[in-house]
Amino acid sequence: MDLIRAFLAIDPGEALRARFAALGHALGAHFPFPTLRWTQPQDYHLTLVFLGQVRLGEIVRVHDCVAQVAATLAPVRYRFDRVCAFPDPRAPRVIAALPSDPQPLKQWQAPLAALLADAGFAIERRAYRPHLSLARWKGRGSCAQEADFALDLGAEARAITLYQSRGGHYLPLFSERCAGGARRE
Repeated sequence: MDLIRAFLAIDPGEALRARFAALGHALGAHFPFPTLRWTQPQDYHLTLVFLGQVRLGEIVRVHDCVAQVAATLAPVRYRFDRVCAFPDPRAPRVIAALPSDPQPLKQWQAPLAALLADAGFAIERRAYRPHLSLARWKGRGSCAQEADFALDLGAEARAITLYQSRGGHYLPLFSERCAGGARRE
């Protein structure tokens, strides 16, 4: 049985990816923890729905669900206003960029998660908290609450991408553009 570890996400695009990469040294100095493993820029993404283990034969059904939801969505602008230890500075899992207003991203995530759950996919049930992971803690760590790094970076989401997680990297399998977008990829 062929299984992949999969999730649906927003690709932040090359411009935003480059701007985060350019902050690399400043972020490393601001969060000088030796147990952090910094994410490669090509792996940056904003997760919408974590699917976990999915059979290769089910990818068509995932695509059908994504296409149905994407047809109802308009492009959405989002801005990141800070980088911090996430989800909790006392027990963080990642260093993440957080959107100043999570609502537009939640409006993309909610119908997608609902349709996938209705289709029988075992999606993650935790409350959705949009973030873009920049580094992961290897083991346990902690970080002072006041250690937030302020920024002002934005982009526009126009597509939902299915990624495969393999060997610590994220490989795009398909993208479905929202109703305001142009073509399927």
